[in-house]
Amino acid sequence: MIVVSLLTVSGLIWLFALWRQLHVPVWIAVSLGLALRLIAFNFEPFEELDFFRYFWDGKLLAHGFNPYAYPISDFLTKLPPEILALQKQEAALISSIRQDTLLFSTIYAPLAIVSFALIDLLPGPISSGFFTSFILAELATLVILKRWARPHEFQYCAWAIALNPLLVLVTYNGLHFDVWLFPALLGWLLSLREGRIIPAIIFLLLAIAIRHWPILLVPITLGALPTFRLQIIVGLALTSLISLILLPQAIYFMTDHSGLRAYSRYWELNDAIFTVLSRLFGQSPARILSLCVPILLSLMLPFSKLKNNPALVALILTGSLLMLSPTFFPWYWVWIVPFLLTTYHPIRWSGLVLVATLPLYYLRPLFQESDLEMFFDKVLVWLEFGPSIALTLALYLKNVARKLNNPSA
Repeated sequence: MIVVSLLTVSGLIWLFALWRQLHVPVWIAVSLGLALRLIAFNFEPFEELDFFRYFWDGKLLAHGFNPYAYPISDFLTKLPPEILALQKQEAALISSIRQDTLLFSTIYAPLAIVSFALIDLLPGPISSGFFTSFILAELATLVILKRWARPHEFQYCAWAIALNPLLVLVTYNGLHFDVWLFPALLGWLLSLREGRIIPAIIFLLLAIAIRHWPILLVPITLGALPTFRLQIIVGLALTSLISLILLPQAIYFMTDHSGLRAYSRYWELNDAIFTVLSRLFGQSPARILSLCVPILLSLMLPFSKLKNNPALVALILTGSLLMLSPTFFPWYWVWIVPFLLTTYHPIRWSGLVLVATLPLYYLRPLFQESDLEMFFDKVLVWLEFGPSIALTLALYLKNVARKLNNPSA
């Protein structure tokens, strides 16, 4: 309760400072940010277990085994003796992994798995390797932002990243790796702005290889091409390359132990709009709808009047994906950070306000202990997402009213 209160209050202070456009010298922001990261890293992980799976998946690949081919438990799949021996050797690690994931293989994208394995091969504690990789990713982020933004904007972005309480918690305390996306997504945006399509494609492929969802951004890249013929050619090439990247995981998708298949069919936690959709249409139709809406938007918006603002389009697409998803954990919020930093449209406040509300998710275990998790999932979850949804609707209605009053706008 104390940690959640601190996160919520610090999130509100961060939002107020952002609204007031507080100017903090970059060196002060970076120094304070580094101190916060060291403090968060050295505290006991707060309600987090996912990183134990990262460690195991990395070890599995580092020892020459395919993490997509084998679950942890041998209940459904007979595991090779070498994996059973490795599990015995890493018994403490295995016992720390979430029990509801033991029957399934990893859900993570190929480049993420390779990164886990490389970190496992480094000398020293695995957690220290993750910490170092996160720091390097954020330094690369600042380098790209320096090129993207004007001096006063860069100062603003630097402290907004360095002093963001939710980002610090989920990355440096929870060891969630989503910050690895920052350089790839910002590099993609910068390349698009400069008209460099080949680098943009490379950055986008890197992002897709880390997390699957940036596939939604492919139409934005195609929309930047000058002719329809070129869009078709590049689209086919991108489809082939993405298929090649995801092939190692796709091969096992239809197996009973596929983690990605289980995640896409059964996982549901910390969602608001999806709960309403599932009540109206049922679970399966709601899951299809939650995917179809962002996909449909991704096929429309990049070719609309918003095509010259890829950061805004990307923010809308990613935001719709998250809000409609059956799972919206606090660390997923990190996905939209590059777009929040590179667009100044008022809609970004719908994403920014989540910094102060998403920490309420960490109250769920308290309700679970009292057998009140259903109350949290059906009622209190709206405290997390309600302000963002309300702000989005208010901005939409304001825009509609403006157009009615001034049709030529």
